[in-house]
Amino acid sequence: MGATTGISWTDATFNPWVGCCKVSPGCKNCYAERDMTRKPRWANTWGPAESTERLRTSVANWKKPFQWNREAEKEGRQRRVFCASLADVFESHPDLPEIRRDLFIMMEKTPYLDWQVLTKRPENIMRMVLLSWKKCWPEHILIGASVEDQKRADERIPHLLTVPAKIRFVSAEPLLGPINFLEPDFSDAGHGQGWLRAGNAAGGPQISWVITGGESGPGARPMKPEWADSIRLQCARNDVAYFHKQNGGAHKIDGVWGGRELYGEVYHAWPDYRASF
Repeated sequence: MGATTGISWTDATFNPWVGCCKVSPGCKNCYAERDMTRKPRWANTWGPAESTERLRTSVANWKKPFQWNREAEKEGRQRRVFCASLADVFESHPDLPEIRRDLFIMMEKTPYLDWQVLTKRPENIMRMVLLSWKKCWPEHILIGASVEDQKRADERIPHLLTVPAKIRFVSAEPLLGPINFLEPDFSDAGHGQGWLRAGNAAGGPQISWVITGGESGPGARPMKPEWADSIRLQCARNDVAYFHKQNGGAHKIDGVWGGRELYGEVYHAWPDYRASF
């Protein structure tokens, strides 16, 4: 958790605490649970709120974003920071309200960091953020929902769209099935609803950025490349930035699980949102 990361769509990761609870099929092979619960300090940090705890990370770790912010200001550039790879910022757990408030205050004080906050619980966002954010969402905080299939997209994206952020994004990783973002599927009315089309507060698309990726590591479930390519085409038709992280699987190609190429091409685009600030 620090200044270097293997996550190709960010520059650094920050974890304010450790621990979470599985909520959907995408969580089945959670790498964070697998890796962290092997360590004595974090052994009781995964599972239901009634029987597990969420542990704040060290004081030294909490100082890092302030250091990154100073460096970014000196360099005259924004730095992307993903929060959090070992937790879910919007999980409902009795250990979290105070830590989460401290996190949001720190985010406000680090404007040279573009915070990428990704959650599987977007229904909790608006009731958990600071009151001031509900009225005026900080421009340097990007908010995203993780969706692994059509069912989770249908459930989570409508909640994501209630957040008044300039940049809302979706991470379809691990991608476990096809996802229709564009048009209602009239055989099962409700899918899509034009989520990639214009409709955000700044006049841009409702979703500004989509990331796809296959599951990796032991027991990885396969991602069909046509699922990711369909999402890429949907993004291309609506001028939405598309980023394909990896194909997934149990083997690496050029240091990436399953390789990064989708049908022979690399797609690494970020939303050019600061031009509208």
